[in-house]
Amino acid sequence: MLGAQWSLRKKLLLGLAALVLLPIVTVAPFLFWQLHQASDSLHTFGAALVTRDYQRAYKLTDPELQKFSSYEAFLKSHEGLTIRFGNLTSLSWSSLSVKKQANFWYATVEVQLEFDRAMVPFKFVVRKNGAWRVYSYHEL
Repeated sequence: MLGAQWSLRKKLLLGLAALVLLPIVTVAPFLFWQLHQASDSLHTFGAALVTRDYQRAYKLTDPELQKFSSYEAFLKSHEGLTIRFGNLTSLSWSSLSVKKQANFWYATVEVQLEFDRAMVPFKFVVRKNGAWRVYSYHEL
């Protein structure tokens, strides 16, 4: 009888472990891939800003952002940052968080923009709308 009870406990524990681990094993690779793609889009956007290819950077923004900010306004804001802090030399961040809201995936990240004369923190949101694109960003 004791052996049968232990066997039942093992079965229950194994079943519970399977219920917990199965979603993790199936969802984790997908989330990792989303993080990777969001990070790549941010790298590409940052590289365009560093090389001062503002037209390319603007094209990497989400259409929703482009509705509210014309290319001229985008260009003016980045020229203003250059006047205040010098040339942008790099972007860096340590972690990115991804979540799904409504019909879109969003990634939020605090990014350090390194200029010639200052390190300036920004908050970026990238959104997957077909492809990952910069959805919004602002200086912290």
